[in-house]
Amino acid sequence: MRMCCGWRWALACVAGASLLLAGLAFGQPAEREWEPITEERLLNPEDGDWLSYRRTYDVTGFSPLDQINRDNVGDLRLVWAWSMRDNSRWVPTPIVANGLMYVSEGSGRVTAFDVVSGDVAWVHTRSYPEDIAQSQALGRHRGVSVLGDTVYWGTADAALVALDARTGGQRWEVSTGAY
Repeated sequence: MRMCCGWRWALACVAGASLLLAGLAFGQPAEREWEPITEERLLNPEDGDWLSYRRTYDVTGFSPLDQINRDNVGDLRLVWAWSMRDNSRWVPTPIVANGLMYVSEGSGRVTAFDVVSGDVAWVHTRSYPEDIAQSQALGRHRGVSVLGDTVYWGTADAALVALDARTGGQRWEVSTGAY
């Protein structure tokens, strides 16, 4: 059952990445300066960005990219794929900003991918306490958020962690309670 759900999620990620790649390949330069994620940009994301659950605050899940349509969708081919090491219950939505895709795993890892090449831009791994297995939060992740040039991640051991969106370096963390 887990493998089936993992495959569905992986297929959805690859399909989403393919859509994003098509948008990035047509009209956006390969190397971009980091454009801060502002409140305005969250409200009106750029076409190739997916900045929140279901992309926009109206939660329609609609992508304005139009290079792929009913006539050419059958021509899509796998551009890149990545096998996650995690066998946990996957529920996060990957976040895409400025050509990077951020994915969190329940095992305590956030990975940033270049959406065009699939190359890993950075990996941030959290070390959990030995008794974390007692927490029902372990293995269940809700993803990350991005604002400015910072990725925010709520961990299974009840911390809020801020990461540099470009490098994955930890900026700070704060405990939000007992796990």
